[in-house]
Amino acid sequence: MQLPNKTIYFDNAATSFPKPSMVVDAMNNFMLKIGANPGRSGHQLAYQAGDILHSAREGVARLLHVKNPMRVCFTYNATFALNQIIKGLVKKGDRVITSSFEHNSTIRPLKQLADAKIISLTISTNLEDDLQNKQFDHCIINHCSNSFGHQVFTKEIGQLCKQKGVTVVVDGAQSFAAIPVNLNRDGIDLFAFSGHKSLLGPMGIGAIVLSDSFDENRLMPLIAGGTGSRSDSILQPERLPDRLESGTINMPAVAGLLAAIHFLEERGGVNASHNRKKDLVQYFFQLAQDIPRIQLYLSPEEIQTGVISFNIKGMDAGEIAQKLADKYQIMSRAGLQCSPLSHQAFQTFPEGTIRFSFSPFNTEMEIEQAIEALKEIIND
Repeated sequence: MQLPNKTIYFDNAATSFPKPSMVVDAMNNFMLKIGANPGRSGHQLAYQAGDILHSAREGVARLLHVKNPMRVCFTYNATFALNQIIKGLVKKGDRVITSSFEHNSTIRPLKQLADAKIISLTISTNLEDDLQNKQFDHCIINHCSNSFGHQVFTKEIGQLCKQKGVTVVVDGAQSFAAIPVNLNRDGIDLFAFSGHKSLLGPMGIGAIVLSDSFDENRLMPLIAGGTGSRSDSILQPERLPDRLESGTINMPAVAGLLAAIHFLEERGGVNASHNRKKDLVQYFFQLAQDIPRIQLYLSPEEIQTGVISFNIKGMDAGEIAQKLADKYQIMSRAGLQCSPLSHQAFQTFPEGTIRFSFSPFNTEMEIEQAIEALKEIIND
C-alpha cells in the first residue's frame, strides 16, 4: 500500500488510493484462478464465481442492514445506478424534489426528465419545509456532499417522507462505508453507491440496493438481456437481482469489492473509518489556523466524510492545486467537483474550491506537510 515517490494523496472523494493489498490480491486471484461467469454454466469455476458474487451481496447487505442480499443489484458505478433508479422509477407527471447540494449524477438525469416535461422538479434549499408544505412523489437526494463533506440527507428527512408517502432515493456515493447507514431505520427506499470511494474497493463496480419493503416491480429495468436465468423465456426476469443485472458482471471488481468489505470489517467497520477521518479533519482545522487568508466553509463538526473545501483569498484554487501536485506531490482536486449546485449554495461558483479528501491511510504527518506547502505557496 505504498504510494509512488512519496506522494500524498488527498483526492479520495474522487477515488480512494492506495487500495488495500488484499483487494488487489483478490482481483488477481479471480483473474488467474477462477475467471468464469457466475450463473451461466454448471462447472466448478462458475460455482466459485457464484459464491464470490453472493458473498459480496451479503457483505453489502450487512453494511446497509438489509435482510435480503438478493436486493443488492450490481452496476458499473453510482452514476449508472442513479440513472437506472431515476429513469426506471419516475412516471410522467410525477413531482420530484431534490436538494441544492447534488452531484451531476443526480441532477443531470433529473434535469433531462424535467426539460422533457416528464416530471416537475423542485431544487430545494430547505428540504424539510418543502416536504412538509408541498406534495411530492419522490425525494431524490445526495446523502453527503462530495464537495463540502456535510450530510444532506438525514433520517429525519426519511421519516418525514414516509409520513407523506414520498419515495426516497439516496445517492450514497460518498456515504457508503464512510458513515453508518441503515436503509430501514433511515427510511431509504433505494440506495446507489460506488465501490471505489470510502470502501477502498476497485473502480467499475457499484450497486442499487433496495430496502426490504420496497416493491421492486415499481422499478423498470433500463437494460434487458442475458441473466443466466429463465433462458427459456424472451421476457426479462422479474425477480431480483436478475431484473436489474443483464449482461456479464465485472467479477474481478466484485472480488475486489468483497475483499474491501472484509478489510473494512477487520479494522473496526464503518465507525472506525468514520472516526479516523473525523480525527484527520479536526487536525487539519487545528493547523489551518496558521494559514494566511484561508477561507473554510464548514466547521469540523459538520464534516462527516473526511472532505474539506477551502480557498485562499486572492489566489486561484486551480493554480494552488497545480502547485501542490507539481512541486510537493500533494494530490487534491480544485474546481466544482461535478457539483455546481453545491458551489452555488456556498457562493463559491464558478471558481470552486480546493478539496482535500482523506482516507484512513492518510496521516497527521501528511497534513502537516500539506499545511507547510500551502504556507510556502502563499508566501512565494
